[in-house]
Amino acid sequence: MPDASSSTTNQQPAFTASAATLGHHCEYPVLNPILPCIHEFLTPESACALLDHYFTDASNSMYQSASPFVLTFIFRKASMLRTESPRSTSPALLTAMLWVASQTADIEVMHSGKARKEICDKLFAVCTSFLGPLSPDYSSSSSLLSLSSTPPLTLDEVITLHLIGIVISGGEPKINSLKWVHRAIDLARSLKLNQELPITGALSIEEIEERRRVWWWIFAVDRHLALSFNQRPAITDAECHVYQPLDELSWQELDTELSAILCPRYLGPSLKVTGDGYFEYMLPLMTILGDVLDIHQRSYHPRFSTITDFMAIEITEAALREYELSLASFANNKTGKYSTDRQQLVCSYMTYIVHVMYVLLYGPCDPTAMTETPNSWIKSDEYAKCMSHAKSAANAITDILKSDPDMRFMPYLFGIYLLHGSFPFLSAHVAQCVEENMNILHLCETMIHAHEVCLATLDTEYQRNVRNMLRSVQLNERPQVVQAKFLKLLKIYRWTGGGTGLLV
Repeated sequence: MPDASSSTTNQQPAFTASAATLGHHCEYPVLNPILPCIHEFLTPESACALLDHYFTDASNSMYQSASPFVLTFIFRKASMLRTESPRSTSPALLTAMLWVASQTADIEVMHSGKARKEICDKLFAVCTSFLGPLSPDYSSSSSLLSLSSTPPLTLDEVITLHLIGIVISGGEPKINSLKWVHRAIDLARSLKLNQELPITGALSIEEIEERRRVWWWIFAVDRHLALSFNQRPAITDAECHVYQPLDELSWQELDTELSAILCPRYLGPSLKVTGDGYFEYMLPLMTILGDVLDIHQRSYHPRFSTITDFMAIEITEAALREYELSLASFANNKTGKYSTDRQQLVCSYMTYIVHVMYVLLYGPCDPTAMTETPNSWIKSDEYAKCMSHAKSAANAITDILKSDPDMRFMPYLFGIYLLHGSFPFLSAHVAQCVEENMNILHLCETMIHAHEVCLATLDTEYQRNVRNMLRSVQLNERPQVVQAKFLKLLKIYRWTGGGTGLLV
């Protein structure tokens, strides 16, 4: 069993040449350990450009693209990019960061022919060879490491595995992402990232905070993928005995904000928005999503499905109301602590996702139930609540497009919520609910536009399919025609018992 207090210091593989002997000068010395392994296809200047792209903040990049796969900065940008004593980082993680950035970076080296694919493939090969036996695709013949120099398990390897899983889950086929994500979760548990360590001085404040951020990052993505793939979350609330991460401002300015570590913090999952950082607004919502998923997964159980979920739904409603109140409080914070633009982005996106949470809570995740028994569904209280929140979600899209016309703030995460926010409109048309159809036509136009913008930022097959379905509704095609297309679509993406959602 690996030592939970292992630091991020790693054994370096024996290179045939060093960055110095190759004559490389790199703006970011943190990259020096891997330059000898990538110099044949990537110059130091291009490697630095990729690292810059990795650290581009989506909320500050209206004229500069950011990687859709970097959900938040797990480690401090200043620690990585400083010229004197940069963060000691494993070669596997450094290469993974460049690989993540290379998927979307708009730099000159990517502009010719198949250059992007070739560079991505080579970076991936180097990264997995550095991982050695920790890689799910390990082959001793392709490793850059000898058996005697296999690196110890550290936080960096967990981050590397999870980054790879996130990128693969955003492409096709998604099923290959699971072996990387599950390996990262297993190794995170083996390092006891879900527990607070005794204060012994073995780890610095920064290293302790990194451990917390890595665990909660994995926790939040696990909830997101559980919804996407119609699975139970792999990580439960009960096993999270670790403090919430520092707020983003204090984290990035840790050198001058040491007093922040003394502020009282919540142990375990939280339900309230506390700021404009990813962990501060998204993590509470992912905690609630876990409750919503638990309710739905129980409904698939062959013996428990008849048990009423009335109390569970009431508790989840209360949690969502608590989140909404904290979001309103955050929106009304005029102290100047937060960037107005980012504050608006967070509020508009989270407002939309909250309404989709209600849609998921009141309606079936799989819309076949809406179309198989249309009359009983349309007359139910659950339908009224579900459709009301679907309309509110569509209206929230308008606010999102005003503040983020290219929808670059969270393209990797947002697609699944856009999908489930669209299902009620499709089911209403198929069910021939004339009154609803008159009300939702203009909302369908808004949803179509949102799908199209998202496709331009991060192209996914399922969003193209749903956009086409919404267009059929907007063109007022006969319900029977739309239903045939709808059922064909749902044969691919299922959120029923045994269904695998987007995992096709």
